[in-house]
Amino acid sequence: MIFLRVLAMAALALLTVFSIVPASERPVTMLPHLLEHFLAFGITGALIGMAFAMETFTMLVAASCFTVGLECVQIPLPSRHARLSDIVVDTAAICIGVLLVRLWRARMSRQF
Repeated sequence: MIFLRVLAMAALALLTVFSIVPASERPVTMLPHLLEHFLAFGITGALIGMAFAMETFTMLVAASCFTVGLECVQIPLPSRHARLSDIVVDTAAICIGVLLVRLWRARMSRQF
């Protein structure tokens, strides 16, 4: 469980770093912009959904605040820009990641 928490926190830290460094210093994946965001935030959502035993609604609110906060941090940065489309995709992806893991866990606990 501690390993998952460290991994989830590392994923959140990486998202933060990649959101504030100049765009030219970010890794290039060759994926479309919004797909790249969806995968990064979805995987992170799944990790935090597995790692922390927080109430699901509280986790969804915290994750949503995190994504909005990341976009707001980019507003004053000269090489970055905040987009409404990024907020929507990032928030949807992180919440879907959390919910998929929580639904999977609930289903698995009923089977055994």
